[in-house]
Order: sequence, then C-alpha cells, then structure tokens
Amino acid sequence: MDTFYFELFNDKEQFFILWKVIRLVLILSHGQTDVERGFSISKDVVSFSMGPKTPCAYRTVYDGINKMECKVHEVVMSKEMLLSCKFSHQRFRIHMEINKEKSKSSAAYEKIKVIRLEMDECKIKEHMLEADANTLLDKPDKLCLEAQVKNRSKRT
Repeated sequence: MDTFYFELFNDKEQFFILWKVIRLVLILSHGQTDVERGFSISKDVVSFSMGPKTPCAYRTVYDGINKMECKVHEVVMSKEMLLSCKFSHQRFRIHMEINKEKSKSSAAYEKIKVIRLEMDECKIKEHMLEADANTLLDKPDKLCLEAQVKNRSKRT
C-alpha cells in the first residue's frame, strides 16, 4: 500500500497535503499484538532479584536472537566473544567500584560543603561577638572619661 501511494502522490505538488495525511494513516498501528507480545516476553524475562537495567539487557539479547538468521545453537562462538563473556563479571565489578568511589567522593564533597558553610557561619558569629565585646569594653572607658570630665567641670 505504501509503495503504491508513494508512486501516486509523492512528487506531485497538488497532492502534498494529501500525501502527508496518507503517510500518517499508514503509520497507525492496526492492532495491539506487538505490544501484547512484548509484555508476555517481558513477563517471562523479569524476576524479583533484577536491577532496573537487567530486564532491558535481557530483552535486547532476546530481540537480537530473534533477528538472527540462524538458530541459537548454530551461533559460532569466536575467541573474542568467549573472552568477553569470561571477563564480564570482572568488568561489572570494576564498574561497581567506580560507581562506589564516585558516590563516596560526592558524599565527601557534600560533607566538605556543609563544613565550609558552618565555618562561614562561625566566622560571622565571631565577628559579631568581637564587635559586641569591643562595644562592651569601650563603653565603660567612655563612661569613665565622661565622669572625669564632669568631675573636673564641677571642681572649677
């Protein structure tokens, strides 16, 4: 159908809008079978102990096997494929260690950030306390000088 309509309407200016509509209609799904099949495949693949990315990986492998021209038992195992499978757990552990270090470094960075904020707050409080202390120390001296000036003025 799409080839027929393409040859009929594609290069003609007067049918430009009609061709757009026909393309949209041809794109529409005619049923839910593909979606339902996907759900049933995913149901067979998923178990409770899987992480969030594991079902996607299983599904990718399943779809890759279905797209192959040969059966699974006919797949030729190359040395590269066998080595890749052999060291997959080691790559996974390295990946997990890197993620662990990243989370540790980000947690340490957050702790440092909190400590710096607390230090800034302490410095502000220190300056305020110093100002208050200076005011308290200067006030008695001023009062004493004023009293002395008043005493002198009374004597004369």
